[in-house]
Amino acid sequence: MSGPAPDHSKISVTAKLVAYYRQFSDIPFAKDVALYTGAEKAFQDFIRVDGLNPDDLIEYAPILEARYKSIVSLILKSGIGQVLELASGFSLRGLAMTRDPAIAYVESDLGELTAEKTRLIGEIRSRYRLENHGNHHIAVANALHADELSAAVGPLSRGRKLVIVNEGLIQYFSASERETLAGNVRALLSEFGGGVWITPDFMTKADALNISPQRKRFRQALTGVTERSFYDAAFDSTEQMQEFFSDFGFSASVRDQIEETPHLSSVGTLGLSPGLAERAKSGLNIWVLSAV
Repeated sequence: MSGPAPDHSKISVTAKLVAYYRQFSDIPFAKDVALYTGAEKAFQDFIRVDGLNPDDLIEYAPILEARYKSIVSLILKSGIGQVLELASGFSLRGLAMTRDPAIAYVESDLGELTAEKTRLIGEIRSRYRLENHGNHHIAVANALHADELSAAVGPLSRGRKLVIVNEGLIQYFSASERETLAGNVRALLSEFGGGVWITPDFMTKADALNISPQRKRFRQALTGVTERSFYDAAFDSTEQMQEFFSDFGFSASVRDQIEETPHLSSVGTLGLSPGLAERAKSGLNIWVLSAV
């Protein structure tokens, strides 16, 4: 007999931790998000319970900055003007990018987080007097539910190609959930006549283990909060990963996040040592999966 269905809402608590680290960067609206969501308190509560040293975890700031910015870079390089983001959290990448009227963007996530983010976006639009071009959309959708994703892309044009992005999601999934996600993404891209899936979330088990002891402790703490094992969806090898891409009808290319993001403002903001900064930058890959 199978156990109870996983509570994916528990993953959403990590959105405030991401917001905490991104406030040290020049990512649009990152400081507003951190203040609005109470990211500082959420972070302090998190490390206090697990006895973590915040100084040991500061390298996450450039890591999360690079992840965000490399996705923006690759969206723009794709030349595709409409985007669906899965499990978007509080990134507000859609709000930032749709200041260009030529880009249509749907940010999707679970209900409770999406309601909070909708209020935040309203405040930011008012504070900065941002013009609403009607090209930025917020949707409630679980990335594992195909019907919810199909509804989320309702405002977009199925006569044009689509970019689908997600970051910091698959590492909380099981292998079977990873397969469900890939199937949903591939089906959506088919509906739109093609496009690309951009994500930094794939890795092998060797990659998952090749991190500092401090980051291992942080991941263990996250496992406790989210009640999800970290990197169950990691592949046994790069060959297995490539076979997975092929099985779901993707042609894959891997890029270096730092090459896509040469300037990381958080390094200077936090006064990180060159050694720490370089260690944080190493091994940061991102995949561009084209529907074939």
